[in-house]
Formats: sequence, structure tokens, C-alpha cells
Amino acid sequence: QGATGASMASTVSAIVSSYNAEMWIAGRIDNLLEQTLHAQGRLEIVVVVAGSKQDEGRIVRDYWAAGAPITLLTTLREPIYTSWNRGIRVARGDYVTNANTDDRLAPDALERMADALDADPELDLVYADSYVTDTVNATWDNWHPSTAPPYTNARLTWPDYDPARLLQFCYMGPCPMWRKALHTRVGLFDESYQLAGDYEMWLRAAAKGAKMRKLDAVLSLFYYGGSTHQNQALSDQEARRALLKWRSHIARH
Repeated sequence: QGATGASMASTVSAIVSSYNAEMWIAGRIDNLLEQTLHAQGRLEIVVVVAGSKQDEGRIVRDYWAAGAPITLLTTLREPIYTSWNRGIRVARGDYVTNANTDDRLAPDALERMADALDADPELDLVYADSYVTDTVNATWDNWHPSTAPPYTNARLTWPDYDPARLLQFCYMGPCPMWRKALHTRVGLFDESYQLAGDYEMWLRAAAKGAKMRKLDAVLSLFYYGGSTHQNQALSDQEARRALLKWRSHIARH
């Protein structure tokens, strides 16, 4: 049971960073507008269009003109974590989540994550398992399991949170939710990273004592085919850099 309509109910800002993602953006926004959290008036969508050569801006403005709770920021081409930080700075929600243009959420995903954060004021971040698809513009109710290695079982099943385990790999999944106030304590995303900035952020938060928890649910649909997988060598290199920076801090905590 989620919070409904109460004046003190938490709000969530979903940060959408878009570059040449015209084919994805309408499906992404539709999926967010189908969230139970939106029906309760508790969702803000912040879209950052960063130097795109396509027409996402017009599509987003059409949704805004129709009354969708969208803030649109347009910039020159910039790294994804710069765009995320730009969105976080203007976000008005109590909680923040990254809403990748090609991923999708279960209809009650944002509500369930927000409720978990509401229930424990000391909890900083929540995450959950994902299904995996290689279907372009899949919806929660219409998708086909991925057949591409290493995701042939079509599910990303993450471990429960353990700071020591985080030193082995990043397991917060494609769409965690965290308190916006966490950035006051640990800073924004490190913009020197191109692909592993989220991993560095969670390592930094862990080193500073952040409390994180896995929810026992499958709440997202992960599209396999993103930039990380197209440049795995760079992703691995950046992950090693982040580990070198924070490993000793986590080990001492």
C-alpha cells in the first residue's frame, strides 16, 4: 500500500538525459506518466536535451503543453553526468531517480521505491531487480526477453547491499532512487567520468556511510544495447579508477 494524496507525501524527480534519442523519448515519458506516483501528483520529470541533433525538444514541449509535469533544459553537447547534475540542481523532489530514455519501469515502481525511503528516514538509496530485453521501445506489458549473452536469462538479480560487495561490481541497477539530500552530504556526480560515474557515486556514498537497501521486487525493464556495452573497455577503466579512489575508505568504514 502506497501513500496516497497526503500533503506530506514525498515527491520524486525523474531525471531524463537525452541525446539523439528521438525514437525513445515519447515512450520514456509515457512510461513515467503511467506511474502511480504521477497519478498522485507526486512526480516531476526533468528532461535535459544535451546538444541533440534530433527533435526530442519538440516532443517534450508537446507533453508540457498538454499539462505533463515536465521541466525541459536544453544545453550544448555534454557528458551524461553533467546532464544528471544539471537536472538534480533544478529538481524539486525529495527523491531523485535517473530515467534512462531506453529503459522502462513497472507502473508502481516509483511509488514503491519512494515508500521504502519514506518508511526509513535513515535510508539513502533503494534499488531492485530488472528484467532484460533487446526489444526497442518495449513496454512493461509488451516485451521479449533478451537472448544476448550475458543476459540470456532475461533478468538482472542483484545482491543485497553490502559495502564490501560493492567493491566487486556495481549492483544498483539501471534505475535506483535516492534522497536528493544525499548530494548535500557527498556531492554531485563526478563529471570527469563518461560511463562509470554512477558507480563512483555509489562507492563515494558508501565510503561516507550512506545506507542503501535492495527491494525484493523486479521494478524495471533494462534495454540491453546502451553505450556502456558499446565501450566496455572504457567502462572497466573508469570503474578501476573509482575503486582505486574509494576502496580503502570503504574497507575502513
